[in-house]
This record gives sequence, structure tokens and C-alpha cells, in this order.
Amino acid sequence: MVMQEAPPAPPPAPNGSKQDQYDFIFSPNQYAKKSLFPGGGSKKSRIIVAAVAALVLIFLIMTVIGFLNSAAKGDTASLVSAAKQQQELIRISKIGIQKARTQDAKNIAVTTLLALESEQDDMKTAIEAAGLKANSVLKSSGNAKTDQILTTAEQNNRFDEEFLKVMKDSLTNYQKAVKSAYDGATSKKLKTALTKQYESANTLAGVASKTE
Repeated sequence: MVMQEAPPAPPPAPNGSKQDQYDFIFSPNQYAKKSLFPGGGSKKSRIIVAAVAALVLIFLIMTVIGFLNSAAKGDTASLVSAAKQQQELIRISKIGIQKARTQDAKNIAVTTLLALESEQDDMKTAIEAAGLKANSVLKSSGNAKTDQILTTAEQNNRFDEEFLKVMKDSLTNYQKAVKSAYDGATSKKLKTALTKQYESANTLAGVASKTE
């Protein structure tokens, strides 16, 4: 019996052949996906990545909160300054009405007092709109330095002259404080409450400038 020779082995498939394309079926580990986590996706690596992501998120949140708080504090400071100056102007105006002799001094005292007293409710609304307590903000013991200036001027028969100077400076500073609070108001309610204060402050500062 004559034995048949085995057929010759097929030649190796060239690169890029269909056989290469299907090698992954027979050797799946060869094409295993690489892990996004260092160390092959171990539990420790995942914890590290999660911790870093959490720290970055916390940093971003704290940055935003810090920015918002800073802006809010700036607006509140301007409003508190304007409110306290309003109270002081009302107090000084009453002193002027009692002690002034010239018509110019009396006029600016009366005009300022009537204007600011009529706006106190609006100022209280603005303070409360900013989340503050009106009674605490508006509580004032008066400026001792101003009292000393007016007392000395009265003793030297120069009350009206010094009073007009104090009123002009005070109304100018009040105008700036109200403008700062108005421009920095972040809520519509606060801006609306400060509108009348803003307009009145401009008018009073203009009247005071004409008393020179």
C-alpha cells in the first residue's frame, strides 16, 4: 500500500490579511483595553483619582463663594456708610436749625433735614433688602469731632461759617457713599430702594455747593 504524502503547509499570511484581522478572536488578551486609572485600575488608584477630583471641585466652589461674598460685603459696606452718614446729617441739621443765624445756614439745615427725614423709610427698606437690621445700622452716637468743631466755632462767633463748611463736606461725602451703594447694588429691590436716596443726595450736594 502506497502512502500519500501530506499536502504542503499553506504559506504564512501576509501582513494585513484577513487572518491578522481575526487574530483577536483567538488571542483576546492581546487587545485588552488599557485602564484609565494608573496601576491597572486598582482600588487604591481609583481612590487617589477620586480624591484629586474632589479637591479640585471643592477649590472651585470655594473660589466662587469667596468672590460672591467679597462682592456682597463691598455692597453692604457702602450701604452702611451711606445710612450712617444720613443719620449724622439729620443730627447736624437739627443743630444748625437751633444755632444758625444767617439765612443761608438756616436754609441748608432745613432743606437737608426735611429731605433726609422723608427718606428714612426708604433707607430702612434698603438696609433690610441687604439682609441687615435697620435699627442696628442706624444706631449712632454722633461724631464727636464734628461736635467739637461746631462748639469751638460758636464760641468764636463763627458758627454759621463752620456749619456751612461741615454741611458741604458731609453732603459731598454722603453723595459719594450713596452712589457707591447704588452702583454696587446687586438686587433690583435694593437698587429701587436706593433710587430716591441717590437722586436726593445729588440735589443736596448741589445745593450745598452754592452756599460758598
